[in-house]
Amino acid sequence: MEWRDVPGYPGYQVSERGRLRKSSGYELGRRGTRYVLSRGGVLVRLTPRELIALAWPPEPKPAPEPEPVTAAPAPEHMEKEVKAIPEGFVPLPGLDGYYINRAGECIGRKGRPLHLVRRNGPSGPYYYIADSLRSVRRLLLLAFGEGAATAAGYAEPKPIAPEMLPRGGIRQYGHGTKRRCHDCGRPTNDYRCPKCWARLRGSTEAEESEWNAL
Repeated sequence: MEWRDVPGYPGYQVSERGRLRKSSGYELGRRGTRYVLSRGGVLVRLTPRELIALAWPPEPKPAPEPEPVTAAPAPEHMEKEVKAIPEGFVPLPGLDGYYINRAGECIGRKGRPLHLVRRNGPSGPYYYIADSLRSVRRLLLLAFGEGAATAAGYAEPKPIAPEMLPRGGIRQYGHGTKRRCHDCGRPTNDYRCPKCWARLRGSTEAEESEWNAL
């Protein structure tokens, strides 16, 4: 069985099966589903999976080779698609092929204007985009930032705090499925974002997170 030192936690070693011991060889037991480690007088609770990820970090993927630049003209159908986007429209983040202007008007993937779906309530009206109803005022906030909805004559939506977003898989049409960091809620394809992994490994100043206080 291979044992490795736990980065950022001197005096601790973890096996590839997630068992924890002191450097002296004394094996530690879990408290519930986590081990309790001491770093600089601060108690930190980590699961076996988190300890294994610290000692056996994933190898970085090789950068893709740049594609050769050719002088071939763009296909005719692509030229028509670009010309179909009127001036003043910008892409909607996370909604590939949809565009909006500051007046709250949207056009779809075929370059045609979308029709509003009016509903009673403070969040209306809506557009039907990517199989979901999307509030016009929130689309304006997404594309142009705060104040855009008010300038277009709509009530300003409340911003969504990152910690209020779900931490599991988040659907983003046209971009696959992404996750959010277990600690801070930032978008990432890993269990934690690179900044939080660096903090756990001790390469930056330790910051107390929500699970450190358990």
